[in-house]
Amino acid sequence: MHVAVPMLRRVALVFAVCATWASAAEPGYPIAEQREWQDEFRGFVQDNFRGLMEPSLSAQERQRIGAYRFVFPIDARPNAFDFQANSRGEIVLPVESLLLLKDLSLAQAWLSVRGYSLAPVFEYAAVLGNGGLAQWPATRRLPKAALGLPADAGRDAAVAARYEQILLGSVLFLVGHELGHLHDGFRDWNHADRARRRDAERRADAFAFELMKRAGLAPAAVASFFAIASRMVPLAQISTEAAWRERLGSSTHPVDGERIAAAADFIDTRRADFYRAYKNPSTAPQLVDKLVAELRQVAQGVSDRGAATTQADCALTLHPDDLLPRRGDVFDLRPPVGERLPVGPWSGVFDGRVSVDAPASSAPLRIVLRREGPRVVAETQHLCFRGRAEGRVEAGRAELVWMVGTAQRAVSLTLGADGAIRGPWKSLHNATDQGTWTAAPAASPGTRLN
Repeated sequence: MHVAVPMLRRVALVFAVCATWASAAEPGYPIAEQREWQDEFRGFVQDNFRGLMEPSLSAQERQRIGAYRFVFPIDARPNAFDFQANSRGEIVLPVESLLLLKDLSLAQAWLSVRGYSLAPVFEYAAVLGNGGLAQWPATRRLPKAALGLPADAGRDAAVAARYEQILLGSVLFLVGHELGHLHDGFRDWNHADRARRRDAERRADAFAFELMKRAGLAPAAVASFFAIASRMVPLAQISTEAAWRERLGSSTHPVDGERIAAAADFIDTRRADFYRAYKNPSTAPQLVDKLVAELRQVAQGVSDRGAATTQADCALTLHPDDLLPRRGDVFDLRPPVGERLPVGPWSGVFDGRVSVDAPASSAPLRIVLRREGPRVVAETQHLCFRGRAEGRVEAGRAELVWMVGTAQRAVSLTLGADGAIRGPWKSLHNATDQGTWTAAPAASPGTRLN
């Protein structure tokens, strides 16, 4: 087997993330690759869980759980992280879901060690969760290709160590979570109401945290994984509070702000016990403080419908290159490396603002404008939205159609003596959706920006 990273050591590591589930199709790992990894995952899960966490189960807990076994099916899955327990005492860990978890763990490790932003990992989760990968080239859909990881990403010792911590901690927590469902007395929560499903998930989370606490394992990255999991909930183009709550409530494993806040509370109220899970006692309090704060921040973001649906809508406008390694949290629209933009008016890089009339608001706007004779083509970025505009210049005015995702807007621009472009835009579908562009040159036409 070709293994890109030294993955499957049977060692104790102090890193955990909470496994959770989302209604999103997998990016598509080949069946042959799944078969290659099936036995590796089986040994990895069974050896580490039995060596690290199973000894922490009390006699009473063992009796309540009863006989259980791990199964590792190979097939296409309806959900991205399709981990579950069932009434037969099976803890189901699909190989395709484990491969996705493995690659996202490697991406987090490599990006963080190299000093890059982790934002592309969350953006990838949102693209996957909202169905955007279907529009991407097949060669760019799997995480390592989408996120621009080099083939030797795991050969660096620091990356490999962090990667193993993330992956092992993730697997131990998700197994502990599913074991918690068996301990709770397995029920088919799929058909229960939202409140009962949410309570069941919180109890299973708490059971996994408790086992990790007893075993001396620190849940060091649970916040980042909850952030990833929440991005996988398909929320794009949901415009009402009722529809948003219905979507969140329809999940069999709801990832809502209350659940994430409950995880923060569990760790916060038992912080002294978790201190012992960190190697350095002097820094343990600060690390636990940081983890609890991050969890509360994620919980707040997940509970904000505007923020959650904006992230989902943004995901459907992103291009594959937008997820390549970068230093900032928001992708930075720039011409390709070495490109000289055409010289002359209506060409160049412009920075300014895009305004919306109702409700009144505005956001930073970047435009990369290229003129080819009477034709004008533009790329745009405002917040995390990528857009494209094209049209013609006639009598000193540019008339464009601006496309952001599925939305289309007409833009009418004039070019001022100062080189700035200004003008109104309005939706082609909604008469109340309108505003203005105002942007000044950030770089002269013909200048190399990279």
